[in-house]
Amino acid sequence: MKILPPHPPPSEINKIVYIGDPQQGEFIYDLEGLGVLSVVHAINRNGAWMKDIRGYRFHYAIRPASKLDGVFKPFTKGAVAAVCGAMIVCAEDDREARASLGDDYPFFVGRCGLPQLHKKINEILQEEDDGVLEKARQAMICLRQKNSPEAIRQIFRERLIDSGVLG
Repeated sequence: MKILPPHPPPSEINKIVYIGDPQQGEFIYDLEGLGVLSVVHAINRNGAWMKDIRGYRFHYAIRPASKLDGVFKPFTKGAVAAVCGAMIVCAEDDREARASLGDDYPFFVGRCGLPQLHKKINEILQEEDDGVLEKARQAMICLRQKNSPEAIRQIFRERLIDSGVLG
């Protein structure tokens, strides 16, 4: 298994990147066609896609609401963005994203049609308020720390001890 190494801070690529199977995201091909989103297919496990995600300030993690219904999906897109030093754009009704980032994370987006989403993404890409950007960066730093190898090992240890597997 490849581990995504910590990336240097993102450059100013003025697009949002979607990483994964485009069929799982909301308006992926439409937003790509409008020029605000790049798609990196990361369906395979060989890790070749990792080099293609460097430099993006924002990652995109909006899935159709129907894919969120009653299904727990770990917030892996957020963890990848955090390791990359990027901020993430998520649906405001994504429970895992909200639990990971906090209710006051500034780049949650409400459910809307393509024109409104396109407008909102353009606003996010043009965001210059240092307070807003710093709030998002701090949330992502916390997420990166929560998902560090050390933190994951500690969670496993605690769960194994609680379950009685480890003395």
